[in-house]
Amino acid sequence: MKNRENYFLVIGSSAILVLLYCMLPSFIADLILDRFALSRVYVILFSSLPSFIIGSIFVSVLLRKSRVNSKSFIDERNKISDEETNPSSCSEKEMLESIKSRTIQEMHEKEEYILKTIHEYVIHTITPYINEDSVELFFDNILQYNIGETNKIQPIYTNGKLTTLDIRHLAWNIGERLKWSGTDRSKFIKQCFPKELDGWEVETIRRTLRQKGHCTIKLDIPLSDNVKFNTINAVYAS
Repeated sequence: MKNRENYFLVIGSSAILVLLYCMLPSFIADLILDRFALSRVYVILFSSLPSFIIGSIFVSVLLRKSRVNSKSFIDERNKISDEETNPSSCSEKEMLESIKSRTIQEMHEKEEYILKTIHEYVIHTITPYINEDSVELFFDNILQYNIGETNKIQPIYTNGKLTTLDIRHLAWNIGERLKWSGTDRSKFIKQCFPKELDGWEVETIRRTLRQKGHCTIKLDIPLSDNVKFNTINAVYAS
């Protein structure tokens, strides 16, 4: 719509200039008494009419463009002036960026704390049942699965003293701190302990993650939003 208005403005101004140009001979006719000289004036004026029309359109476009550029310059200066006189907008942006950065940092710190807590739990819980290298391998499996690298999970082999119920409880306790679904906990633990869980379907593992019974590794249900393991606290307290 704005371009259409600009188009009509250029055409209108050019038409006015052409009209004035055509009326020029009538103004100067009374001043020129010689008919031959007057006819020469008419010839010169009308022969240069196309060039005048093009020139007038060109001048109108230039004037319009200059006006637009001048308005843009003024608007930009006003914007800069508003930012200088009203720094609240800049302060709000800086505040939002600060909140965003602080939130991301807090999320990273919380995740690091959870993983550190899980690492401590893994060391205290399964060290008696697997060799030292396998303890760190198991924790590395947790890290890989947590970021979606499921194809990098490596099998863990125990000394045969852990039951399938112990292993299922282990999966539930770790997955609860990492907010894994029941299916993810089941898939993860089956990949980690393929020998002990041989013949177990993922769905069967999922349905029996919290099964009760005689076991070495007990269910460790976190209190509220606290990710700490109660079994470790009990060991320290004793």
